[in-house]
Amino acid sequence: MENKNVDWFVRVLIVVLSFLIGAMIFYNFFITAPVGEISNGLIALLILLILLILSEAFDNIALGKILSLNRKIEEKRIEVSDLKSEKQNLLNMLVKNISFQSQSVGISGHDLKEILTVIKADPERIEQETKEKEANIEDEQLYTFQEPKRINFRKVERHVLNSFIETNKLQGFLFYEQVTFSKNYATVDPISTLTPIFDGYIETESTEIFIEVKLQRVVNSREQLYSRLSALYHYREAKKVKAYLQLILVELPEDEKMGRIRNTEERIRDIFEPAIEKKLLKIKYVKLTSAETKGLYR
Repeated sequence: MENKNVDWFVRVLIVVLSFLIGAMIFYNFFITAPVGEISNGLIALLILLILLILSEAFDNIALGKILSLNRKIEEKRIEVSDLKSEKQNLLNMLVKNISFQSQSVGISGHDLKEILTVIKADPERIEQETKEKEANIEDEQLYTFQEPKRINFRKVERHVLNSFIETNKLQGFLFYEQVTFSKNYATVDPISTLTPIFDGYIETESTEIFIEVKLQRVVNSREQLYSRLSALYHYREAKKVKAYLQLILVELPEDEKMGRIRNTEERIRDIFEPAIEKKLLKIKYVKLTSAETKGLYR
């Protein structure tokens, strides 16, 4: 009941105020000289009268709220513009990323496993490395003032490789001699495009075995061994496969007579201990008999 009285009281005040404002407008427009002039004050009175009349139809009409709403609309418009700009930048970055991945699709993931392979080494490189190995062996013999016996190192390698396969019962698996990595290896090695040559390669059901045959008395092979282990490590990490280097150290019958028996295996284990712990390197020592080496010399 009290609320209804208040509403009627407010309406009466609005009507009275509207009547007064209307009278002021009438007086200023029709009586005050010059007659019929529309001044700024008259416009202000008209606006105020319109607001009073509309206030009966709407609960709340406030110019402050209207101005505040306009300001918020402008802020939202700026925010939307910023979001559009940010969205465009993100799209550009995404397109660039997709483009880069498309260009590098051949050097990652499953595609890399297909492209990065083990292949037969170039015959000229094989012949060159074989000559270097035999020259190193002869240098060792000259150093001990012994008559150089020209060993056919390729025959030594084949004999040792065949013995290793037979001893470990690997006859049924894929086997290659003198292998290297395909040209795509350059995509995973940040240092060099030259891939080393391994004396042998065996692919079993669970792992890939790369074989390197070395004479235990030849001491200048640590750098070569390091380069092969480094290359194999990059290969293994890139393809996500189990692979290791099987180093076979060979002792010839004349080594003992020449006083060239060294603790080569122990030194290699000390130098390449991290590779052994990572199961990247395994070492096997083989001592050949005189009967086994009869046909291995030139």
